[in-house]
Amino acid sequence: MRIVHLADLHIGIRMYGFSLLEDQAFILEQILEKIEQIQPEVVLIAGDVYDKAQPSSSAVTLLDNFFNNLLQSGRNVLVIPGNHDSPERLSFGSSIFKKQGLHIAGPFAGSPEVVTLNDSHGEVDFVLLPFLRPATVRPYATDSPIDTAADAVQFALRQLRYKPEKRYVLLSHQFVVVGGQLPLQSESETVYAGGIESVDISLFDKFSYVALGHLHKPQAMGSQHIRYAGSPLKYSFTESKPDKYLLQIDLSAEGEAVTTEHPLRPLHDVREIKGKFHDLMAAGAKMARDKDSSTRDYLKIVLTDEDIIADPLPNLRQYFPNIMQLKLENISYRTPIMEQELDREDLKSTTPEEMFARFYYQRTNKELNAHEKDILHQVAKNAGKIKES
Repeated sequence: MRIVHLADLHIGIRMYGFSLLEDQAFILEQILEKIEQIQPEVVLIAGDVYDKAQPSSSAVTLLDNFFNNLLQSGRNVLVIPGNHDSPERLSFGSSIFKKQGLHIAGPFAGSPEVVTLNDSHGEVDFVLLPFLRPATVRPYATDSPIDTAADAVQFALRQLRYKPEKRYVLLSHQFVVVGGQLPLQSESETVYAGGIESVDISLFDKFSYVALGHLHKPQAMGSQHIRYAGSPLKYSFTESKPDKYLLQIDLSAEGEAVTTEHPLRPLHDVREIKGKFHDLMAAGAKMARDKDSSTRDYLKIVLTDEDIIADPLPNLRQYFPNIMQLKLENISYRTPIMEQELDREDLKSTTPEEMFARFYYQRTNKELNAHEKDILHQVAKNAGKIKES
């Protein structure tokens, strides 16, 4: 059986105030094209379909179009809610959609939903396990203490009746660890240190393949058959280096899972560039002359200048319109405004010019030069703050 594994679409997300709906429409269209080439029987979406529990109408429309196109070829689509989704809203109409091949797991109700599909080698049971918190499971586990996410997942999986002749595939949206080893994480997701949120891969030993969602960096967890698909787009600058891809899984008659990665190309890349202001302006001007489309990437710019730059952001946006973050790397910019507080006597005896000079030194670690002192004197004079002798 051929399977495609997706996760963490986060449709409707905004990144540093920028809407990514256009980027998401672009990447979903690309995913559809690759699915037509791969020709899987099943598409899995392992949670965080939306970015919010109450998605916008434009986000709902985009997902509706995606599902409609996925189902055109008669394949099955299996979806679980993640921690960003509302299980009740996401699964609305699920009993109707099942007739079309769209299986959306609802809220956890004591045991996981199971969808049984067939290939030429027999049955495959797909276990749909939505994001679980201990509080979600406790009402059903009257005889078992449920204090951690691992307790919750273990209880849910114990409700299954495994048959040795069957192959099993799990969809899960949890923070999975390998022993004491934490997975790769990024800024765009909740950062966990392990503990009560972590679920060890030892709970998944009965599954031929485990399709994970929750973490945005694609990665295998201890074995190639237990994998995070990752998000199809980069949603933070900590994801700027690893590329994104579509995961293809070929499940053999014996239950062996062979994975293939198909790279995804975004409409706008997410990356960081560093340098001095004038060098970046010159580079931007050259890129504009060359009609280089990468100027429209989503950027974090780190300025390394030692001098104060007036209005760097609007100037840089002439050439790089999608700057999401601007950081001033020089330590002088990060120095507290005043490291030594002035007492009352200091304030009485300190002129505005002297106070500004001290402020300037604290900010730049440099003294005012003669020309700057003349400018400051003229400003103070025009403001009527000093008297001519």
